[in-house]
Amino acid sequence: MDHHPSRRAGSRRTGRRLGRSLGRRGHGDGERSRRSPLPSSARLGGIVRTTAVRDALLQRNGQVNWNPTEVGTGRFGEWLSNNVDWAISRDRYWGTPLPVWVNDEDPAEVDVIGSYADLAQRIGKPLPDDFDPHKPHIDQYTWPAPSGKGTMRRVNEVIDTWFDSGSMPFAQWHYPFENKDVVAAQFPADFIAEGVDQTRGWFYSLIAIATTLGDALPNNGDDRAAPYRNVVVNDLVLDATGQKMSKSKGNVVNPWEVMERHGADAVRLFLVASSQVWVPRRFDENAIRETAGRFLLTFRKSTHISTATMPRWLRVA
Repeated sequence: MDHHPSRRAGSRRTGRRLGRSLGRRGHGDGERSRRSPLPSSARLGGIVRTTAVRDALLQRNGQVNWNPTEVGTGRFGEWLSNNVDWAISRDRYWGTPLPVWVNDEDPAEVDVIGSYADLAQRIGKPLPDDFDPHKPHIDQYTWPAPSGKGTMRRVNEVIDTWFDSGSMPFAQWHYPFENKDVVAAQFPADFIAEGVDQTRGWFYSLIAIATTLGDALPNNGDDRAAPYRNVVVNDLVLDATGQKMSKSKGNVVNPWEVMERHGADAVRLFLVASSQVWVPRRFDENAIRETAGRFLLTFRKSTHISTATMPRWLRVA
């Protein structure tokens, strides 16, 4: 995305890395959009200036034990090296509302709310017992602009869902308002595992948020590693010809139907034994039948024979 000069948030509470920027994006040119072009238009939106911590992101990533190693140094490392500012706002209804209030008469006057207590202080009264922080309820909370002219109203956007996912290690414990000892004992994670597509998703959001927060999280100084120490990256399951499965190609396999025909254990055994989890694998139903299925049938027959003769062994003993 080519950014115009961004209009930074004016409140002292926004921090250094929050802004709103006007971006331009060309027409979609992916495989699907070639059949149905996807027009787009420039929109104002919130960004996190992750480019300001690019070196720190790379330093932390260098301390992670990646399996396979080439994901950390290659795909993910290159993604961090070419990092651009994170556009965290989404023009949707469902999601965590972006906690940014703007003066409806002076858009340069911005305030970011960091807690329910902050919001109660702004509106000048306690929040109700049945307070709901989601849309549309959150948008009823307004207050006179500190400048004396206009009203502070929440922006329409919600937060990118990956921001929620990347905040999981501490947000699930309501940190920093509660459970500081629990987060201190469990952060960073010893081990995580996800698909290779998460280099631009969860892997990135976890490290980006932890890096920008710095000492605000426990065990998270500049000399610390990423929010995870060890990562196993699963590669994709392809079709029998080696093509990526896609609904548009019609080569998607329904796993429930396969398990109905061959059993869940045969499918598990095929996926585990066919190759390392970080290597792309072709999904061939015939291989399940000929290898995993045959092994399990032999194992089952052996078990039946053993259990059938076991009473005689017990009597002899």
